[in-house]
Amino acid sequence: MPKFLITPADLPSANLDLITPISAGRGWLDLVKKSVEIAAGEPIASIKEKSGLLDVHIFTREAAKFPRLHELRQVSASICEICGEPGTLAYHQVRCEDHQGWRT
Repeated sequence: MPKFLITPADLPSANLDLITPISAGRGWLDLVKKSVEIAAGEPIASIKEKSGLLDVHIFTREAAKFPRLHELRQVSASICEICGEPGTLAYHQVRCEDHQGWRT
């Protein structure tokens, strides 16, 4: 069975705790890696899908990082969470035509 979710092993440079929840599909891996770059070594609280979009929370005092993370969240609205191809947000999921109805 293929793995659809991103794992800590996919993010070797991320500052993840043992209990950091990750529940986002592999189609968003590039966006998550960009989020890790934005975090720049600061702790990541969670990486998940929320209301159909990518939601990455970091612990930081640098307010300038939040708009950049929000921008990635907005970009996720047009990328299939399953495969990374162009997708559409509907029913709290972003899916391409091939993955309509699939769950992560």
